[in-house]
Amino acid sequence: MYFLSESIKAAFTSLTKHKLRAILTTLGIIIGIATIITIVSLIEGLNKTVKDQFSQLGTSVLYISKYPWVSHGRWYEYRKRKPITTDELEAIESRCPTAAYVVPIADIYTDVKYEEKKSEAVQVTGTNALYPFIQGVNLENGRFLTDFEYKHRQRVAILGWEVYNILFEEGDDPLDKWIMIANKKVKVIGVMEKRGSFFGESQDNQILVPFTTLEKYYGKRLYMTIMVMPESPDKLEILRDELIIALRQVRQVPSWEENDFSINGQEALLDEYNKTTKVLYAAMIAISALALLVGGIGIMNIMLISVSERTKEIGIRKAIGARKTHILMQFLIEALILCWVGGVIGAAVGFGLAGFVSLVTPVPSAVSVKAAIMGFIFSSSVAIFFGIFPAGKAARLNPIDALRYE
Repeated sequence: MYFLSESIKAAFTSLTKHKLRAILTTLGIIIGIATIITIVSLIEGLNKTVKDQFSQLGTSVLYISKYPWVSHGRWYEYRKRKPITTDELEAIESRCPTAAYVVPIADIYTDVKYEEKKSEAVQVTGTNALYPFIQGVNLENGRFLTDFEYKHRQRVAILGWEVYNILFEEGDDPLDKWIMIANKKVKVIGVMEKRGSFFGESQDNQILVPFTTLEKYYGKRLYMTIMVMPESPDKLEILRDELIIALRQVRQVPSWEENDFSINGQEALLDEYNKTTKVLYAAMIAISALALLVGGIGIMNIMLISVSERTKEIGIRKAIGARKTHILMQFLIEALILCWVGGVIGAAVGFGLAGFVSLVTPVPSAVSVKAAIMGFIFSSSVAIFFGIFPAGKAARLNPIDALRYE
């Protein structure tokens, strides 16, 4: 223990004698560690945000649509598919016993007016009475759609929080008031609670109406998606199989042809996202490895110079009883301290850069313990790898030759 403390003290004494040289030597380490910390912190922040956003899609919800969420360059093939219609909706309701909730959704974007006030480019979503069970919508005021209103194409609407605040004064009761949606009069029956944004798009700039009402006015121009949730999450794959059978039957797909529809889920987007982050990690490793290689070569060079400068000192230490392991450890500790100092500075710079990027851009960051551990491991590895040669050279010096060295 005494030997270790003395070695650390000697290493610090040596490094403080040549402060500028030590700082310049650690630049490569600083850049490498800062790169690791910055990228890992940003990716960790993105991971948290993406998982939170994807959770809004529902982990056990399947989305039937004409197009897949991830196309891989086959978009023109998917264009030729028949649209999803109410035929598919009815087939799912009657032929898929595992489906607990079956909800159609279709959107248009239009201006909405109330008296002299107007909300522009509002997302008007056509759906049915089961929508809140899948999307987790809560009402601040009023009620939700009913089956009667859905079946009889009633002109009723539920306002998003943002739309309500634009069209009405604070404290005004909007219930039973008539608003204009694309020149069609619609009665307000409810107001949704504030929902926030989904991947940067406001979910409060929305109005819900019966799908059948929207269909009456826009017909074939609507692009329908069907959301389906199973009775329990463990039956998701059973539900997927039921959907494939029911949809192939109703769309009359021959047995030798592939599906002419897509069953999308959260996992498809997560897989694509994970592929992207793997590329980012690979780029991080390449850049960091290059910077650490340069830093490691610099450390080895400086340590070799240090061995030459302190040859006589090594000879004296050996003459009074220092062993090879003592000399080896002293120089390895110096290399480790150099790399750790560079690692600490690099970590501070990395976390600072990640925070700055989050401040000036929408990209989030997170203080990552994983990044700090990676930085420590990388800096220690560089120290040992590049410090072992000069330390070994110092340990192998003949004490008589070392004492005569000038």
